[in-house]
Amino acid sequence: MKPVNILLSGLLMFSMFASAQQVVISGKFRSVQKDFNIEDISAFQYLKTRDEKLIVKTDTGGNFSIRFILAKPGYYRIGRNILYLSPGNKLEIDINHLSPEKSAFKGRGSEANNFLKATPFPKGGSYLESGRNINADPATQLKLILSAAALRAEQLKYLKGVSDTFRILEAARIKSDVINSISSVRYYAQRKLNLSPDSARNYIRRFEYLSAPTINKYKTSLIDARFLQLVVFRDIASQILKSQKGKTKVQQQSLSRISDWLTADSLVKLMAGMEDKSKIKTFSSQLNTIKSPDFRKAAFKIRESKLRYGNGDLARDFRATDMNGKLVRLADLKGKIIFIDLWATWCGPCLAEMPAFEKLKAQYSDNDRIVFISLSIDELEESWRKNLKQRNASGLQWHISRSELMDYQIINIPRTIIIDENFKIANFQAPVPSSKENIVLLQKLLKTGQGDEKFSINGKFSDADPSGILFLSYQGKNGANIRDSVPLDKGTFHFEGTVEGVQQAHLLLSHAGVYAVKKNSDLSDIYIGRKNLMIAGKDSIATAMISGDRENESYQKLRDELAPLQKGQRALLNSLTPDNRKDSVFIRKVKQKNQDFIIKQKSLERAFILSNPDLVASIYILRSYAGPLIDVADVGPLYKGLSARVQNTDEGLEFAKAIEVLTATSVGQQAPDFTLPDSSFGKQVSLSDFRGKYVLLDFWASWCAPCRAENPNIIVQYKKYKEKNFEILGVSLDASNSRAAWLKAIKDDDISWTNVSSLNGFESIAAKLYHIEAIPQNFLIDPSGKIVAKNLRGESLNNILKQFISQ
Repeated sequence: MKPVNILLSGLLMFSMFASAQQVVISGKFRSVQKDFNIEDISAFQYLKTRDEKLIVKTDTGGNFSIRFILAKPGYYRIGRNILYLSPGNKLEIDINHLSPEKSAFKGRGSEANNFLKATPFPKGGSYLESGRNINADPATQLKLILSAAALRAEQLKYLKGVSDTFRILEAARIKSDVINSISSVRYYAQRKLNLSPDSARNYIRRFEYLSAPTINKYKTSLIDARFLQLVVFRDIASQILKSQKGKTKVQQQSLSRISDWLTADSLVKLMAGMEDKSKIKTFSSQLNTIKSPDFRKAAFKIRESKLRYGNGDLARDFRATDMNGKLVRLADLKGKIIFIDLWATWCGPCLAEMPAFEKLKAQYSDNDRIVFISLSIDELEESWRKNLKQRNASGLQWHISRSELMDYQIINIPRTIIIDENFKIANFQAPVPSSKENIVLLQKLLKTGQGDEKFSINGKFSDADPSGILFLSYQGKNGANIRDSVPLDKGTFHFEGTVEGVQQAHLLLSHAGVYAVKKNSDLSDIYIGRKNLMIAGKDSIATAMISGDRENESYQKLRDELAPLQKGQRALLNSLTPDNRKDSVFIRKVKQKNQDFIIKQKSLERAFILSNPDLVASIYILRSYAGPLIDVADVGPLYKGLSARVQNTDEGLEFAKAIEVLTATSVGQQAPDFTLPDSSFGKQVSLSDFRGKYVLLDFWASWCAPCRAENPNIIVQYKKYKEKNFEILGVSLDASNSRAAWLKAIKDDDISWTNVSSLNGFESIAAKLYHIEAIPQNFLIDPSGKIVAKNLRGESLNNILKQFISQ
């Protein structure tokens, strides 16, 4: 057949400038795929929208011929083949999709591209070759890395027919690959050498000591923003930026541009992980901190593309190949809930999630309303099939080219997507299979239209204000927040509706005719669903009697028992006059009395939970009992004692997720890592950057008075221990409109330690990882990354630091 001729646009844009020249490429594409993507792998690799990317189609024999206008040289990729294309290139190529060393280049521009065939793979640890070049002796390991780099440098030295710019870039690639290799030894040594934990620590400590001079030398020579064209340089860019100060104006400008790229890349990845369009809209202020116009513009285009497609939108259909070689379509599964797990054989975290995916799939095996798709994006179909055979995989095992999933913006894997029965995106960026949050998401989708409970409430007040309005707030079908209201007709009222199972609702009697929750509002909690309720009272909903089912009658008994305690707490609060607040003895007595009330309240709540494990009210009481700082050792057994029905409610599943997170961040556990931009938004900081030191991870915000009040004490301890292997990492939970307030608080409080924030409030990835629902909170982490203490304030912070850190 005649080769297909395609005029490229978008990725390789037309230019009307005189300097632009035509590039012609023809040849054969050897792959099971009949099309390929010419991917720009410059600094804009992941800063481009789908509209700017290109797929080239071949004929049945894999032949193609393309021509396009190229304004300047740059790096591109076809499969795993890296290409360096320049204006005026005329290439004949024979591309092997997955084995670059088997590809062949002829014609104008072939010299550079033949050299690039031997480029090491950054994600494989560059010269470590995915662990194949790991050595048990740290000194020998460093020599192996430097020898591989020296060989590559020698090949570059004698390369002919290439530009000076190409030589400069490739020399930088060799140095970047060395740094990447050295940084990757920690990962591969632990996995390939079968070392004990102590041996691994000793190996890594020795290797890092030996390699430090090389790292420092190379980092200094790589302060050049031109090198952002290189994938491996971008992988180590944060290391280049860290602790670097440009000596010249050009270096300072380069560091600023590298910082801008890191910010743009970080924010784009944050947006990629979000499904709530209202939150994506708030990124404008953060994107505007990017000083480089091209990076800022590109990041804004990504934001706009995310706003075009995401949660609530109709799923975009695609075709894949199943394990029997048959073509299948996503749309064939319309009418079912679709859980898609994206993975690849080369992705370690994906493989680690596979058992959890299979467990989740088995959990719903008897439910024909939901299907699970294991969707591989392996470039080599043979690798996928080999993995399926090794695992004896079953079910819907599909394979697809990543280029077919442009609409789904697959930047990183593992990645999970959930589609509802209406073929709409329910969760564009769902949690990984091992997360219990998936149970919550799936249960909500499965409950839609299922198990709906009709309720009715009839009531009468004997002496109510005739102008009063009674409001009922609850969560309706599909998670909708509903607020119903009825005027009091001679004291009588009636509500009815439909809910998905028994749940807590809220009644508020307003004598002003409007809904307003204030300090002394007249309100009450009730439980609706299944039963018809009767409410009788004099003139207040807070003291009214509720009857109709055991759920409300049992809760009302607890409410009556708690009422004297709450009255006593209000009396204590009212006793805090301006004069009394100055009396330290009086304040101490008030605190002690309040603590006594809290102990009695918790005792009553605990007894209720233990006596009523089958009541939905118990999970709500458990949340109250646990408070914002949950003690897993105390609360965990109470949760496990609840009935399966209560545990599987939305509230129960959410609480299980909280316990899971808190267990992972309890004393003795490894502190979860995260990366956030610092207060300049020019540098990405990871918790793991502080490995080897004691770190106080401090969650705070500019608006948090107790946090700000504690800062002077933290400053004293920081000055005392900062020269003794101690650091602080502050995580601000300020919102997107509070950047100025955050920076002002840092300055006003004289905070000198590193501070980071996504300016996303309690939705911060760090807050989610550590289940932060109230601040201040902090975690003391030892040099190995283990949490050794939590929530240290006042003198307890000094005492614990003194215990762990040598004087």
